[in-house]
Amino acid sequence: MSKNRAFVAATLTFLLVLTACAPASQAPAGQDGVAPEEPTEPSATGGAEETSVAPGASDTTSPIEAGGVEAVVASAGPSAPSFRLLVSDEANDIGDFSELWVLVSGVGFVPGGEGEVVEYLFDEPVQLNLVPLVDENAIALWEGYVPEGTYNKVFLYVDEVYGIPLDPEEGETLVVQLPSGKLQVNAPVTVGDEEEGKSTEYVFDVSVHEAGNSGKYILQPQLTESGEGKLYRLQEQTQDSVRKGKPEWAGKPGGDDDDEDEDDEEDGNDDQPSIDVEVEAEAVEGAVLSTVTIENSSEVEVTVLGVTSNVYWQLRGNAWEYLEELADDTGYTIAPDDSLTLEYQIPCDVPDEARELRIEARVEIDGRDKVFRDTESFAPWGYVREIELEGTIGSLDPLTVTTDEGDTYIVVTNDDTEIEGELAPGGEVEVEGVLRPDGTVLAFEIEGEEEEAED
Repeated sequence: MSKNRAFVAATLTFLLVLTACAPASQAPAGQDGVAPEEPTEPSATGGAEETSVAPGASDTTSPIEAGGVEAVVASAGPSAPSFRLLVSDEANDIGDFSELWVLVSGVGFVPGGEGEVVEYLFDEPVQLNLVPLVDENAIALWEGYVPEGTYNKVFLYVDEVYGIPLDPEEGETLVVQLPSGKLQVNAPVTVGDEEEGKSTEYVFDVSVHEAGNSGKYILQPQLTESGEGKLYRLQEQTQDSVRKGKPEWAGKPGGDDDDEDEDDEEDGNDDQPSIDVEVEAEAVEGAVLSTVTIENSSEVEVTVLGVTSNVYWQLRGNAWEYLEELADDTGYTIAPDDSLTLEYQIPCDVPDEARELRIEARVEIDGRDKVFRDTESFAPWGYVREIELEGTIGSLDPLTVTTDEGDTYIVVTNDDTEIEGELAPGGEVEVEGVLRPDGTVLAFEIEGEEEEAED
């Protein structure tokens, strides 16, 4: 398949002042894993029995002691399981739902180099209710073998989404759009650097938010809350939160309304023009760089009428705010079994308080009323990641904290740092702050041991 490339540079108006500091590194963390009994080839998948497991469910840990805790799906492989994938949900507009179900049919991992994508498709789909999974609450969805190496993307293959509002009338549902057939997170993960016998633990955090005041919702991954070393609270696997098999609601209205029309069945018609869209993006100083790949998946020539890129920003837990838009109405032609790659530079000023960016690429083609789209979440340029530590104080000057996983951090304070309790070498301490590019932690809050009351 040949590749055509076009470069489009757009100069748009600057809105606010972009923060300018170096990108933050990922915080180290330990992991736990469980070995299968009879490993086979990694392409085969299977499901583990549902279990009710939530020892210490009121405690937030990272990672929890997960030995013996079964994932919803356990895939056998040529070696012991090396990866455990958990699913969680950032609050945002989840409060509008009494139930929000996603139908997950598999997982995938995209390597950083030229290796093949590692993919596991489930023997039967898994239904997850996201409502109980807010904040640090998480379900262990999948466990299996992933070859050693660094992976730049993690996929959840989601077939459908189904939302029920609070206090619904009979049969009432909420429209939830899924921009593509998968949710993807660009939070790199390295498999193989854990202690022997332990697995990489990775939290895949998703979020639902209302699109303006349209009454429609969009389900997308939450980049800043996804990745290794994230805090989570393991939840029980009950019928109210996890089910297996194809649900009764599959194919009913109220699920994935990505196409905004009812002509999905036409995509299987080779005489109808159809495309697949994928967008990738990264933030640089003063701009967002995006790459939109349009693949002609039909057997007829496709004429692209327009490509629109919308950039949004978010403060953690708040609604997404519109930031910038770039419209390309140049017009392109794509031959059957061919693809087109477009590169855009979108100048935009990201607010200092932004914790995550999101881009949506919308493509219109001749001969179809529907809009084809894809989205991706990514970190702002210079974003400094929030971190929470629990551990033991090693020294006071400088203040050093060794976590329960054995990682040691230097903790620094400023005039805004809130300190409670007693700080002493050997004492227990909890720290909330940001991980700075030099590896130190700037603390927002420090909580030491309670001071003993005087007699």
